Amino acid sequence: MHPRRRASVLLIGTLTLLSGCGAPTVVELPVRAEKPPIPVTVRTIAEGAALVSDVTYLAVITSDRDVVVVAKIAGTVTNVAFELGDRIDREAQLASIDEEKDNSYRISAQSAFRGKMNGMRALNNAEGSTAAQVKQAEVAVAQAKAARELASTALRNSEATTEYTIRQAELAVDQARTGHRNANAAATAATETVAVAVERAQNGLDLAEQNRDQKLAATEQSLHDLQEIARTTLAATGALAVTLLDSTNLQTGLIIGSGITPAYASDLGNQDPATKTTAQAQMTAAWTAATAFRNRGLGGSTSDVQNGLAILGQVKSALDATKLMLEATTPTIALPLVAAQGATSLTSIRSSVGGAQAQASGSITQLTGILQGLYGVEATSSVVSDSLDIAVKDAELQLDAAVRGEKQAKIGGNAQRNAAASGEALATNAVQIARAGATAQLDAARIQVRLADLQMQNAAAALALTQQGRASQLDGIRTQIDLAQGQLDLASYQLSLLSIRAPLSGTVTKRFVSAGDTVAPGSPVATLSDTRSLKATFGVDEDDLAGLMLGQPVTIRSRSGDSLEASIARIAPTADPQTRKFSVEATLGANAAGFASGVVVDATLQLRRVPTRPSGTAFLPLQALTISQNETTVFTVKNGKVAKLPVTVVRIVGEVVEVEIDAPPSTQVVLGGSSLLAEGASVTVSASETTVPSSFPSSTPTLNRPSLPPRT
Repeated sequence: MHPRRRASVLLIGTLTLLSGCGAPTVVELPVRAEKPPIPVTVRTIAEGAALVSDVTYLAVITSDRDVVVVAKIAGTVTNVAFELGDRIDREAQLASIDEEKDNSYRISAQSAFRGKMNGMRALNNAEGSTAAQVKQAEVAVAQAKAARELASTALRNSEATTEYTIRQAELAVDQARTGHRNANAAATAATETVAVAVERAQNGLDLAEQNRDQKLAATEQSLHDLQEIARTTLAATGALAVTLLDSTNLQTGLIIGSGITPAYASDLGNQDPATKTTAQAQMTAAWTAATAFRNRGLGGSTSDVQNGLAILGQVKSALDATKLMLEATTPTIALPLVAAQGATSLTSIRSSVGGAQAQASGSITQLTGILQGLYGVEATSSVVSDSLDIAVKDAELQLDAAVRGEKQAKIGGNAQRNAAASGEALATNAVQIARAGATAQLDAARIQVRLADLQMQNAAAALALTQQGRASQLDGIRTQIDLAQGQLDLASYQLSLLSIRAPLSGTVTKRFVSAGDTVAPGSPVATLSDTRSLKATFGVDEDDLAGLMLGQPVTIRSRSGDSLEASIARIAPTADPQTRKFSVEATLGANAAGFASGVVVDATLQLRRVPTRPSGTAFLPLQALTISQNETTVFTVKNGKVAKLPVTVVRIVGEVVEVEIDAPPSTQVVLGGSSLLAEGASVTVSASETTVPSSFPSSTPTLNRPSLPPRT
């Protein structure tokens, strides 16, 4: 009961009791005054169609670029050079793995590098020596081509000469036949004709002898030229043989009586002393023979070339024996397997002896080619001499026949007929002889051309073999260089695996290992964060996702009170399956010096929420609702009176609620003071918001959670 109404009832009761005690008294009660209208604040349903408010989320500062540095090889961690929180530059060494492996890999890398350099030197030497061999083979081909051209020219000359000789012999036959028919009248003419035949036969003999002398001189010149090449090559061969033996002796001291004894001489052949004894004997004998050969005056004969080949074979055998001794030698302190640049090592001696073997083999190949050329020229000279002797002999026979004819012609007129008949027979025989001589001469010339062809083919084949051998030798050396490079690359890669380096510049935010720890490939060593690029990550509900956009401003506040402006850079397309929230990332920019990775901060942004339904809903403050057991209502204002209107709650967002309301958009809804109102009560509208507010009521706290307390 209202307080004033209760007071009036009590007063009437008291007066009634008093009137029963005496004469009745009439008392006039005061008339109750009209209740004044209640002031209220309202908003239309249309004005509550959207909610714009500042929302604060719990965010975590992280680096925009975190890299976990892992071990790439199994081993024990050593030399850890970082602590948690250290600033690390790119490529700075963080730790090492297994110093013993490091030393082993470095030795492998150095050995591979030396092997590569030795191979490159060997390639350079081989290119020079094999190029000279190819050049010599090319000279031999050119000489063979020239010889073939000379033989072809001789054949053409022989063909022309024999054709002329045969024509002349046939002409003599015709003349003899004419003389036989005119024997009585042409005795004198027959005698003159025979004299002419004698002269022509003499000319033929002179021409044959001249041709023989020219061709023999050309053949002798070719032989002289080749012998001169052989003499020059033999002189170089003797010097080379001595040089190879001296060079090997400087490193091994194997030549007895040379006075050279390296510090490691006793270590040579330590696995098989017999090899050293054999090498000493062969080296000493080869050096003695090579020195004598070098100091001896040499020509260019086949015997000299054969002696040169014998000396080179003896040198090659001595080098082979030395190589066997080195293979039976194990490294010692005085003679290590490898040594520093310029120092003597077992590997360098083996490489030097191997190079000497290759040079000796190349010289043997060169002298063998020269010897074959000498054999060919000598054989050609013999064939040419025999064929030319036959041609001269044929010419002499012709001259002798002509002389006999002349004598017969002078016997007298009585025997002229017989002489004419005999002359005819002799002329016929002369034709046959000329034809036989021509055939022999042409056959000899063709044989010479054939021999020249064979010599040219042999020279071309030798050139091809030399070029092929050069290519094979160079390819083999290049293969060795490639193998050494591969070994060097492998050792370098293995060394890189033992050094754990920073892939970027950043701060160590996690440390996983200490010195002495054992790691496997892929084991984490540290986490580096690029603190120059930070981001704040927070989660939002699906209902709030529609109010966010890329580039939207976000205010970041730390517990110490520092703040800066950021912007949304990424919104996750799917929700986290556990929290059912969507991850949002905001980049902090370049002015984030006061923030560190891993710190929890506040991320505040302005969020505009829209109703979940296209119409029939509105946002209202919770205090606008009157909630009873049976229904939820709000008060609406019309013509200064309030009336209850049922609503249905759709969702609650902090201190704001979205309701389903069945009323026109212009309907005014009371925002506060509903506890003082009753159905039909008079009200006055003290304020009416005509714009969509940034938040309502103005004292509503931030949504989702309270602000973080300051950092202590």
